Amino acid sequence: MKATEKKFEQMEKDRNTEKALRSKLEEEYMQIMQKHEEEVELRLKFEEKLNQMHTEFRKLEIDLERTTLNYKNVRQANGRLEAKIGN
Repeated sequence: MKATEKKFEQMEKDRNTEKALRSKLEEEYMQIMQKHEEEVELRLKFEEKLNQMHTEFRKLEIDLERTTLNYKNVRQANGRLEAKIGN
């Protein structure tokens, strides 16, 4: 009977150890998942910001091209007017 009781106590102790280990592993898993989700969210925000910056850069490039073209047209028109006035 004593052997059975000792075996039962040992099994109960092992069970409690396994429960504690499982609880610890579940907590670690939850922390890892939370960190992963935070990282994914941060990457998405970064990508969104990068896309916004790229869009603004493209707009600035287009504005620069338009302004440069307008400047060239104005200089040409100015040159023609000066040529007319000078003649």
